Parts: sequence; structure tokens; C-alpha cells
Amino acid sequence: MEKSKKERVGKLLKEKVNKEFFMKHYISFNRAVSTYGALKRLYEDTERELDFFEGYKNSFFKFYGIGRFVSNSFIDNYYNKMLYLRKAKVKECDIKTLTNELIDKEKDKIQFSFTTKLLNIINDEKYPIYDSNVAKAFGFSAVYGDITQYIEQYNVITETYKSLLGDCTNIIGTFRKIFHQSKDLSDMRILDIIVWKIGEEIVKNKQPI
Repeated sequence: MEKSKKERVGKLLKEKVNKEFFMKHYISFNRAVSTYGALKRLYEDTERELDFFEGYKNSFFKFYGIGRFVSNSFIDNYYNKMLYLRKAKVKECDIKTLTNELIDKEKDKIQFSFTTKLLNIINDEKYPIYDSNVAKAFGFSAVYGDITQYIEQYNVITETYKSLLGDCTNIIGTFRKIFHQSKDLSDMRILDIIVWKIGEEIVKNKQPI
């Protein structure tokens, strides 16, 4: 499956992504780069407590739309976990363990996408983001409450990005020239954002998997 997904995503990148694509979605890309870059810089500024930065918690949750789908207890647990990982300067986590720790118990729901967003702010060179748009770009079938299947798909995404980075130097270079604030983002994170946008287009245009 991994090879076919790499070929699929590589083909989408080659066919869809160029300077015109970036300009067409300039506002969306610029907002993502600016907001994520600020969140990332402040997360890494460990000389200060995270709550020192006014509005950080609300900005993070709003950026990822987390509050719309989860319980208040999940939000508290999620943010406390973020504070703990930041204080401990953690750069790697066991994905299955963290996913289980962040299950929304009130709703009895796995929040895998939000788990990957926490992993990503911890280390965007290692952990991309998983969500419905990325899954659509990869042509994945929907997952319903199966952590093992989520992780299998996530591993394919991660390995695909790693294998494509060398082929995407021109795309990433063009992105960096247009969006100057992307200097704070890793190449993996930039590729992550681009594939997310491709998936969003597929969803909006109601294209089949």
C-alpha cells in the first residue's frame, strides 16, 4: 500500500502544485504559515510558561478547530498534556500510548487527528498531521474507532513524506520564496500543509478517492 500511496501523492503534487497553486490559495497558506509559525515559536520558548503568552491556548484550539468536536474535559486533559510534554522537552512520543491518553472519555471517542496535531507542535520534522483532508489526498478509507488502523495510515503518511522530500525541493523552495515566514517550518511541515490543501480541494470538488 505504501508504494501506491507514494505514487498517488507524488502524482498529485506534480500535477497540481506550482506557483499558481500557491498564489490561488495565498491567503489560506499565509494564514496557516503565520499562525502555525507563531504557535511553534512560542511553544519552543521554554524560558516562559506557556500561559504567559496571552491567548495561546485559545489560539491553538481555534487554529485546529478542536473545541467544536470535543468535551471540556478533553480540552483540559489535552492542554495539560501539552504543558507536561513542553516542560519535559519531549521530542518523541509513543503514538498509541498518547492516543489512548487523549481519548475523549465523555464522548467515548478516539481523537487521533488532534493527537497528531499535538505531536506536530512537539516535533514537526518527525510527526506530520493526520486529518480528513490528508486522508482524502492519500485515498484512505474512513477509520471508525480503530487505533491500529489509524496508526497504520499515519505511518504510511510519514514514510511517504520522508520519501518525497527529496523530490519536492523545488516545490518547497518555491513555497518558501512566496511565504517568507515559513523559515520557522520544517520541510516536512510545509509538505504537510501542501498535501492538506490538495485534500481540501478534492473534498470541495467532491472528487472520488
